[in-house]
Amino acid sequence: MIKILERFFKPPASEVRRVVALIDYENIALADDAIGKGKILDFQILKEELLKIGNLDFALVFIPYDMVWGMKDLSELGYDIISCPKRRNSDKLEDKVDISIIRTVWKFSRYSEITDIAIISNDRHMLEAVNEAKNNNKKIHLFGILPKMAVVLKDYVGAENIKPVPLKNGRA
Repeated sequence: MIKILERFFKPPASEVRRVVALIDYENIALADDAIGKGKILDFQILKEELLKIGNLDFALVFIPYDMVWGMKDLSELGYDIISCPKRRNSDKLEDKVDISIIRTVWKFSRYSEITDIAIISNDRHMLEAVNEAKNNNKKIHLFGILPKMAVVLKDYVGAENIKPVPLKNGRA
């Protein structure tokens, strides 16, 4: 009986939102408003917020390779960790997290099955990713530490698509 009802009340595939979430972990974890107050990203609550948007097809946590050690296993919550290398830029090493997220958005934006892209970051560099997703008719959802979020990003995405990132007490 339940199977029969599911066939009649299940939304058509075209109405099901399919979400890709891309998390700039270092950007959120090291934001002054988070670490200064002993807060960390609450991955469980974030997942619940993302599921309110639609089916969470991919949840990718981008992190510099030197931060991976000691990071708790997030696979039980459905997150995959993407370890990003560093590159030499002039005299200093910088991670390739931003460019990795931007490239991933470029790839997922081209799939018609994906309807929504959620970016969890405060970084103005995500503007390029947001622009690419919008150009491919994806709905953008931005999560961040609102006082730290780049103004240009807030303006471009629009207030109705921005949410505070869920934080909790603890250590990363």
